Amino acid sequence: MISLGKLKTALCELSISSKVVAICALTSFVTLTSLCTIAVVRDWREFKDRKLSSLSTISDIIASNSQAALRFKDPSTANEHLASLRHESDILQVVLFDENGELFAKYSKSQKRPALAAPMSEEVAWNQDSILYSRFVRLGEQQVGALVIETDTRPFTDLVYRSILASVTLLIGGMAISIFLAWRMQRLIAQPIKDLDLIAKDVKNTDDYSKRAEKRFRDEVGSLVDSFNSMLDKISERDTSLREVNINLEKLVEQRTKDLRIQNLALQEAMETANAASKAKTEFLATTSHELRTPLNPIIGYVEKIQRAQPNGPHSNDLRLIKQSAEQLLRLIEDILDFSRIESGTLKLENDQIDVEELCESVVKLLSEQAEQKGLDLNYSFNENRELGMPEKDISIDAGRLRQVLLNLTNNAIKFTNEGSVTIKCSLNHDPSEKADLIIEVIDTGIGIDSQDQDKLFKPFSQLDSSWTREYGGMGLGLAICQRIVKAMGGRLTCFSEIGRGSRFSAQIPVELSERIIESTKQRPQKSFSLVTEARILLVEDEPVNRELMDSLLSSLGHKVSVATNGLEAVECASETIFDFILLDISMPKLDGFGAAKRVRALQNQNANTPIVAMTAHVTSEDKDSCFQAGMNDYLSKPISFTKLKGVLAKWLERKAVNQQAGD
Repeated sequence: MISLGKLKTALCELSISSKVVAICALTSFVTLTSLCTIAVVRDWREFKDRKLSSLSTISDIIASNSQAALRFKDPSTANEHLASLRHESDILQVVLFDENGELFAKYSKSQKRPALAAPMSEEVAWNQDSILYSRFVRLGEQQVGALVIETDTRPFTDLVYRSILASVTLLIGGMAISIFLAWRMQRLIAQPIKDLDLIAKDVKNTDDYSKRAEKRFRDEVGSLVDSFNSMLDKISERDTSLREVNINLEKLVEQRTKDLRIQNLALQEAMETANAASKAKTEFLATTSHELRTPLNPIIGYVEKIQRAQPNGPHSNDLRLIKQSAEQLLRLIEDILDFSRIESGTLKLENDQIDVEELCESVVKLLSEQAEQKGLDLNYSFNENRELGMPEKDISIDAGRLRQVLLNLTNNAIKFTNEGSVTIKCSLNHDPSEKADLIIEVIDTGIGIDSQDQDKLFKPFSQLDSSWTREYGGMGLGLAICQRIVKAMGGRLTCFSEIGRGSRFSAQIPVELSERIIESTKQRPQKSFSLVTEARILLVEDEPVNRELMDSLLSSLGHKVSVATNGLEAVECASETIFDFILLDISMPKLDGFGAAKRVRALQNQNANTPIVAMTAHVTSEDKDSCFQAGMNDYLSKPISFTKLKGVLAKWLERKAVNQQAGD
């Protein structure tokens, strides 16, 4: 094919006569082609509209006639209704399914037609040689079945071919007439311009500025002749002016160069200021997060401790409110940090293998108490659509971020629902190509959102009504963060809602599948390992309140705790005493946690292999990577709950016991 640039070059090299003819021909071709295309598209749309209208009418009739048959399980009557379509020449087959998606009745013009599957939604699918029209059969509000109509597209193809043939004929005839008229009329424009060109070449070759071109017409070409003659009169004057301009131009260029150098210096200074401001913002947020998480750790920790000691004490409700408020503050801190990472482009996604059902169960379990307090039903369902013979699979995705999205959506649904239920629906649609879409839906029966306000949902730091902030709280960041996380994963987050009827938030995320290895415990002998029930633990923490809290929690689990207030003391303790577990703060005076971990790993005793778990209010992914690079085994972010502490202890003490048994 000839590119547009080559066509333009070829056109510029033609004579003025050929250009006029070519431009007229090209204009006529574009105009006639556009008109013909419009005609073909119009015919196609009219046929499509008629066909869809006909299919809609037929489906309405069949659905109405089949309601009773589906209701009373009468397939013979339904077959009679479907057979009445045999007079429709373009209908290839009609299939009626019951409410369970099973074949109920069928009419087919040819037995060779491939079987149709039950539709998942009401839609129109255009295939190469047929159209599939799907709709549900409803009796009142209840869906009692589904209907699929397959029609032939050959009438449509014939219509398009006839329309194209007529358009091509019209195009060829119109082009012939246009080119003939353009060739006859081009002389009126081309000849005066040719005469002017001859005069210009003569003046160029002879430097005789006394010659003048002859003016024939009072049009644009005549005006061009006048301008040309006037130009010859002023050339000598222009020579003098050009010399003066050259002198002034050199001075101007010198001044502009100086001004540009000053502007570049100012721009560089502004960029350095902006970078410094961005760095200061990042450092401020990290410092703010650390300073807020540090006091939250003893607040949540001591509340949990009192709740465990006095689960039904006189202040149990007050303690529950304190814990909820502290956890809400923690979520706000995490939302601000996440939004800052997203805005700065530093959000990193991990690639974990997770079980979707387990993820849903954990979210429901975590938020069930909050739902029960409002009298709401919180439940979930999981559906995996896969072909027969496919092995059971997990998905590869950032588990933490997916959990964050699901928690935010579910927490929002509970917050804005006063009665009814909140439902989490997860489905995994995949095929043998190892590609899949994870679809998460959170449905509530809450207050709902007006359609004209739904565009504001995903804007940061905004709520639909200022009164919502007073009634429900929050900073308006949750949905904005969810949308950006889903987008970073390559998916999309949408909302459908009606005032007073609830909302449905749906996230569709592409994921990769990895086969799950399922090992039966009956086929493999199980080894039993004795866990360290009274472990010797080194606690390294510089904050007195946090140190006292963690000491109390560890002691309540039956462990023997040694305390160090900074990194140097930790290294000294580890060099003198063998520990089963080391809980190490990061930000400390004299020697921080990173340096302490490296020195412990370099010791010539058993502590070089003792599990070390970081305990810090720094929560960025860079901080986590730094912990692992320093030789630590795990990471606990403040505030540290009793459950998280107990879990990490069980994990690493059990692993240490397993390794010791294996070494024996």
